[in-house]
Amino acid sequence: MSQQETLLFINKEDVFKLGDLKRTMAKVKEAMLVLESGEYLMPERLSATYKERTVLSMPALTNTASGTKLLTVTPSNIKLGLPSIFGLMTVNDFTTGKPLAIIDGSALTSLRTGAVGGLAVDYLAPKNAKSVGIAGCGAQGFYQLIYTCCVRPIERVYLYDAYAKDLTNFIERVKKALCEYKIEEKITFVVCKDTKELISQSEIVITATTSNTPIFDNDKTLFHGKTIIGVGSYQPTCREFPDAIFGEDTAVFIELPFAKEETGDLAIPIENGLIKTEDIHLLVELDKKPELMKKTNFFKTVGMALYDIVVANDLYIVAKEKNAGQVVKL
Repeated sequence: MSQQETLLFINKEDVFKLGDLKRTMAKVKEAMLVLESGEYLMPERLSATYKERTVLSMPALTNTASGTKLLTVTPSNIKLGLPSIFGLMTVNDFTTGKPLAIIDGSALTSLRTGAVGGLAVDYLAPKNAKSVGIAGCGAQGFYQLIYTCCVRPIERVYLYDAYAKDLTNFIERVKKALCEYKIEEKITFVVCKDTKELISQSEIVITATTSNTPIFDNDKTLFHGKTIIGVGSYQPTCREFPDAIFGEDTAVFIELPFAKEETGDLAIPIENGLIKTEDIHLLVELDKKPELMKKTNFFKTVGMALYDIVVANDLYIVAKEKNAGQVVKL
């Protein structure tokens, strides 16, 4: 009789328990370096949108791992008190293709996207930066803030959310998470009346919204000297940032070349001649060329399947080491 095949199910709680912040950022950087090396296969993500509901399929293979993430994105869920993103990640044995694990995709996305933002902050923000503004206080905004507090001595946090004016619960969850991650900074939280107040007060600005149109005024002075991380709106027709963010004093960074086409925050300004494609650089280029940074530094992430498979494969390894997760029979 053949042996019963099994796989490991890693739920949301296990993802966050196993996902060490600094280790996850290291894995995100590893994925960026894999991209730079060319030793991978990552087809363009399949994105299907119908009546403002999107399904995304993102497979990837490296020399050591393979897998696929399936996500649904429904912005209107916010009005129902539900997450805008649901998903699952499969991890397969690279040699045989055998399913090894199924991982909560929403938790994985929050964890690795937070790590991408944290890594970008670590590259771009002044070492003594003490203030951060978060526009969009959902799951993505939550982990962007946690990772930022991991890499910088944050003392003041400015918050804005277009849908939720009472952010008491968000703030309490952040405080609890910071304690759990042993980040013991004394932080003051300020809920802003609008994004102008938020960006004016913050050294680091992180956007994690589903907005189709810019959320900031088209005023160059708002962006001057800031470290700006764009995490939200990723489709070619959607923008979180106005034209004013671009200029001679602004350096623009991405994680993969396709971002220039995929996000309206870059595709539209490129089409309008506000920025040249050759002036947009990969974040990891800063390892060899730190002089690429300018007074204002803007990193736009659209995500990529390499993040998912590298981080998910590592979560699977850690879960096996710690006997975490639930064994499921196939």
